[in-house]
Amino acid sequence: MKITSTDFDLMKTFIEEQCGIVLRDSQNYLLESRLNGLLAQTRCNSFGDFYRLAKQNRIPGLREKIINAMTTNETFWFRDSHPWLEFRDTILPEWDADHKPSSPQRRIWSAAASMGQEAYSMAMLIDSHIKHHPDTALKGKIEILGTDISTSALFVAISGNYDTLAMGRGFIPPFDQFRDTYFVQRNRVWEISADVKKMVNFHHFNLQDSFITLGKFDLICLRNVIIYFSNDFKQTLFDKIANCLAPGGYLLLGSSETPIRYTDRLKLRKVGQSIYYQLKE
Repeated sequence: MKITSTDFDLMKTFIEEQCGIVLRDSQNYLLESRLNGLLAQTRCNSFGDFYRLAKQNRIPGLREKIINAMTTNETFWFRDSHPWLEFRDTILPEWDADHKPSSPQRRIWSAAASMGQEAYSMAMLIDSHIKHHPDTALKGKIEILGTDISTSALFVAISGNYDTLAMGRGFIPPFDQFRDTYFVQRNRVWEISADVKKMVNFHHFNLQDSFITLGKFDLICLRNVIIYFSNDFKQTLFDKIANCLAPGGYLLLGSSETPIRYTDRLKLRKVGQSIYYQLKE
């Protein structure tokens, strides 16, 4: 079903209100391709009817299905390689040198966790670090939180089960060893090990909500997601992120993303070949 310009404007505003995603005026095709199935399910004769149905919130779970359909869950293991090499070779040793058994936990937040590859990639690197450094004070002292707005993506993350296609993305040297070390293959399904799985807690979370209850983090990963948000929302989002960073904590964004235009509270820090951000002192 085709969408009229009037109905596109209505749906565009509704989607931004629900999850912060801003559609370009030329992306009517995206709405049509991703939502036509829901139009059929709800027996709506037009996108205008569908908008009114969603706005009135009469069908339980409909808004959730719209968000699931519109969010992009493009992700893979150890994405872009270099940030994970620097996390392994610089940040973890830095934490190890500063940490004592009596110190509080180091906390990591994968803020757009999608199907869990990012959070589990960190967990595997941490577990490997601990195994190679048996005297480390970090053992049992790192907490990983993974959140996402998509309930369908979180379902996969929480299960820890991945198909062959997902397992074929990202396990390149030197990370290829982790596939055999931390997964068990059962037919076409790969299940992540219980030890790694229990290192990560996944929760449903909308970045538009308050961050107050989340606490402070030593590392926040918000990669390849802010490109979908408005400039006003980016400014609000980076301010909330700055409030959540612990002293000396790191923010990791996608390779083409920067907070510089939207906040003066963060400074760039070059870590090896990767760019992280930290609070200004």
